[in-house]
Amino acid sequence: MRRFPRFFGLVGVLVLALVLPAQGAFIYKTGARPASMGGSFVAVADDANAIFLNPSGLTQLSGKELTTTYARLFPCVEEDKLHQGMVGFVLPMGGVGVLGLGWQTFMSDLWDDNAITLSFARGVTESLSMGLNVRAMMWKADLSGLETPDPLGDSVSSGLKIGADFGVLWRSPWQVKAGLFVKNLNQPNVAEDTSIDGGKLPMEIHAGLAYDLMETLVSAQLVSVEGDMRFTGGVERHFAGTGLSLSGGWAGGADVESRVNMGVGYQLRKIAIHVSYLLYGDTFNTEVKDGDYSVSFGYKF
Repeated sequence: MRRFPRFFGLVGVLVLALVLPAQGAFIYKTGARPASMGGSFVAVADDANAIFLNPSGLTQLSGKELTTTYARLFPCVEEDKLHQGMVGFVLPMGGVGVLGLGWQTFMSDLWDDNAITLSFARGVTESLSMGLNVRAMMWKADLSGLETPDPLGDSVSSGLKIGADFGVLWRSPWQVKAGLFVKNLNQPNVAEDTSIDGGKLPMEIHAGLAYDLMETLVSAQLVSVEGDMRFTGGVERHFAGTGLSLSGGWAGGADVESRVNMGVGYQLRKIAIHVSYLLYGDTFNTEVKDGDYSVSFGYKF
């Protein structure tokens, strides 16, 4: 077991998060269902996960909905336990629009960050809807355990930062949907010292198509981050009358290694449970071959 390379890799990630928060902070896994489809959800956006992945999709929800997710990250790293959590709640308001409220958190021994998202979506026409997110974000680093005291002190915090996202969803009469989501529209600077250019969260542009036919949902998505292109694709298959669904996905690009996702879901009346597993490759440039998992629970009121 190559524990030391893993440990130093973890420390490297945390150092980057302190020095260049845009590269380490507020990078959250999605809910288990979209995660199992490779994250290709911008043109699907038909459940409470839309709060975080394309708020315009909230107009597809006819009733109140709750979703929660827990994710265990890099379980192969024994020196620290990395966790993520998410809660989302959707409240339709008739002809006024749809409200969404979400909370995301990342937790470790040395670092934690939190983001609260307020979403609003409204139909523009029968087939076109738009949505807007406003996010309040804050990270905190615990430096008290370092052998050499840090000049910044035992604890460092970013203070409150505000970000904005924008989304569009178009539904055609032919079971095809198209989605667009612009994340970090205002490129908020989340560094403690906002004069650091590296503290700006990069704008992300997500564009995709989804096709739903005969209990099978197929989705494809392109993501542009500072000129780097990534592709994600996913398939979700429902088995009529059983409540069971199976899904799989793939994600990759020039700046990220390829990743394979898989998942299973079960719907029992108003309750939905999804479990996803992400298989990643050469983590931290070591021989680690492992994955992480997430579990989601949803309820439709």
